[in-house]
Amino acid sequence: MGRLADWPRTGYNGAAERSSIISSRESIPTMSTTLVMPTVSTPPVSEADAQRAASAYVTTHLDPTFEVVEGTRYYHKSRGREIWQFIIRCAYGALDAIHVDAKTGEVFSLEPQQLHVIRERAIIAEARTRGLLPVDERGYVLAEYARRKANGYLSMAVSLSCEATDGVLIPLAPPIWQFAIRFGLPRLGELGILGTLDVDAQTGKPLPLTSTQIKRMRVRADALVQFHTQPTAA
Repeated sequence: MGRLADWPRTGYNGAAERSSIISSRESIPTMSTTLVMPTVSTPPVSEADAQRAASAYVTTHLDPTFEVVEGTRYYHKSRGREIWQFIIRCAYGALDAIHVDAKTGEVFSLEPQQLHVIRERAIIAEARTRGLLPVDERGYVLAEYARRKANGYLSMAVSLSCEATDGVLIPLAPPIWQFAIRFGLPRLGELGILGTLDVDAQTGKPLPLTSTQIKRMRVRADALVQFHTQPTAA
């Protein structure tokens, strides 16, 4: 490429050329540019912030000595949102889970009964470590302890698909914890109540069901499964 000084100047009309260039520029349509701002979504709550919120909740509603550990973030299907899950621990072991909304940082409140059960679990964990029976001020085993004993008995004597729930203390002689026996299957959910089971409130030992009672419960369980799996009429 030659230098600017080497270009031929013959026939060059500066004013005319400049006028032509200006004219051609003016004929080019102008283009307007619209800036599209990216949509800014609310940033997810960090694990540290969620853990602080959960710890504050546990301190206020449960026990300031309890810890909140092991954060896991996942989509909670029943709540329809992403959550942070933490484990509530006492000095003697894990007690339960607590959840925090991963978008808002709000702690999902625990029901009064849930709070009560968590406190009982802490007492049970300590008693187990010390080799003691977890009892209340009246000398009765805690409801959560009795429920666990009932579930252990049901899994061995009746079915792994049975669960003891809704414990009620009945002041007989001796006093008992009475539990409803709920029956359900993973693919069908809860199907019904099969009967009740009593637990000695002073020793924590389940009162065994008779063979006739167990047979009747199994017949009821089979009937419930058949009813819930039969084809729907067209």
